[in-house]
Amino acid sequence: MRDKKLILDRIPRRFNEGMFWGNGCMGGLLYVKGNEVCIAVDHMMLWENRDSAEDAPKGTFQDFIDKPELFFGGSYFQNEVRGVQYYRTRLPGLSLSLVLKDEIVGFYGELHYQTASSEVTFTLRDGSRVDCRIYLDSNVNLLRVETDGELAAVNASGWDTTRGNLSVLDDWGYPKYEKRLAGGVAHVLQPYSANGMAVLSVLPSGKGVYATLQACVDDADNAAERADRLMEENRTLLVRYQEKEAEFRKAHQKSWEEYWSRSDVTMPNERLQQAYDAEMYKIYSNERTNVLPVTLQGIWNNDARMPAWCGDLHNDMNVQACYWPVYKHNHTELGAAYIDYYTSIMPRLSERAYKLFGIRDAIHCPIMMAPGGYGAGGEWCFWNCLLGPELFVAADFIWYYEFSRDEKRLASSIFPFLEKVIHLYQGIAYQGEDGFLHIPFTNSPEVFRDGSMLIRDDATVVISTLHYVLERV
Repeated sequence: MRDKKLILDRIPRRFNEGMFWGNGCMGGLLYVKGNEVCIAVDHMMLWENRDSAEDAPKGTFQDFIDKPELFFGGSYFQNEVRGVQYYRTRLPGLSLSLVLKDEIVGFYGELHYQTASSEVTFTLRDGSRVDCRIYLDSNVNLLRVETDGELAAVNASGWDTTRGNLSVLDDWGYPKYEKRLAGGVAHVLQPYSANGMAVLSVLPSGKGVYATLQACVDDADNAAERADRLMEENRTLLVRYQEKEAEFRKAHQKSWEEYWSRSDVTMPNERLQQAYDAEMYKIYSNERTNVLPVTLQGIWNNDARMPAWCGDLHNDMNVQACYWPVYKHNHTELGAAYIDYYTSIMPRLSERAYKLFGIRDAIHCPIMMAPGGYGAGGEWCFWNCLLGPELFVAADFIWYYEFSRDEKRLASSIFPFLEKVIHLYQGIAYQGEDGFLHIPFTNSPEVFRDGSMLIRDDATVVISTLHYVLERV
C-alpha cells in the first residue's frame, strides 16, 4: 500500500496551516508561536446554546411574500435586543502549548494518514533540533505528544478574551477559566453556555504529555460537582492510558487500518491523489457512528477566534459534500449518526415549519443550525428563513438508504422525514396561470443582483432538488 501522508516544510504560524488530528469527538490543530508548539484542542460539544431573541419570526412566509422588506430586514446578531445578546454558535477550542528552550526557526513534519500520527522536527534558533511524535487516539479522547528534548514548560488554558474577537465571551459574562493541580494532573476548567463545563487535563510524562478534553452541558444544579466529576474522569483516563499505552496504541492503529482497508482509489495524477487521501483522512477524523454531524469547521476550531459563520451545522452543500465520500467509499455506517441526529430533532424542525409557514406535520431546517434544530447566529435571521435546506437534508437521507438499504431506518427515520419535507412544499406551492405548480420566494445561492441575493419563484436549486426527492419517494 502506498504511503499516504501530508508533508509540511514551513513553519505553520496560523492555526489552519499546521497538522490536524481527530476522532469525531475531539480534535487538535498545531501551529507555532515564538518558542511554543501550540495545539488548539476542540470538542464537538463546545456550543453556546442560548439565544436572546424571541422564538418567533418577524413575519410569516406569506408576510415575506407580501412585504419583502420584512424578510430582508431580518437581523443577523439581533442588534435590536437590549442587554446581553446571546446567539447560538460553536465555541473556540481550548489551548495547549509545549514551550521549547529557544525560538522555533525551522519546521518539517509528516502526517501519516494511515496511522493518524505525525513526526515533526522543530529547528531552534540556537541550531538544536527537537523531534516530536504526535497522535490523537482514535477511540478515546487522548492526545499524546512525545519529544526527544526537555521542555521548558507545558501550558494549558481556556479562552483568552483579549485575543481575536473573543471579547464577546466577556459580554456573555463568562468567568475566566480556572486552573487546578491535583495528583500530578493539571486541569483547566472553562465554564460555557448555560450549564456547560469543559475540562482540559494534562499529565506531563518524561519528555512529553498526555492530554484529554471533556465537555458537557447538563442539568446538574451544582457546578462544582460537575467540575469535580469531569476532572476525576479525565484523571482516570490519563493514568490508565499511561499504564496501558501499548494496548491503546494497538487499538488506535487497528481502528485506522480497518478504515483504510474498506476502500481505496488510485488517481492518475499525484496532486489529485494527495487531495483524495487528505479528504478521506479528514472524513474519519470527523465522522463516527456516535457523534454530531459535521459542522463548518468540523472538530478543528481555532483557540483564539470565534468560529466563522458560527461554526454551525450548515444545511446545504457544506453538509452534503462531507458525506458524499461516505456513501460511495464503503463507509455508509458513518452516515448513520447524521440520519439519527436529524431524526431526533424532527419535533423542533416541525415547530419551525408551523411558526414560519403555518403548516403542520411539515419540516423546515435553518441553513445555519445549532444542536437541537435551532438556528445558529439568530433563530429567525435572514438566512434561517430561507427555503431549501430541508431539501438538501432530504437528499442525504435518500442517499443513505440507497447505499445502505437500511430498512429499519427507512421506516423509523427516513420516510417520515421525507414525508414531512414534502408536506412543506405541498403547502407552499401555488398553481400559476400556466396550470403548473410553482414554489414562491426561493433563491439560488449563485444568483446575485446589485450585490444582493436574488429572491424569485422557482429557483433552479429548489425545483431540481424537490424533483429529485419526489422522484425517489
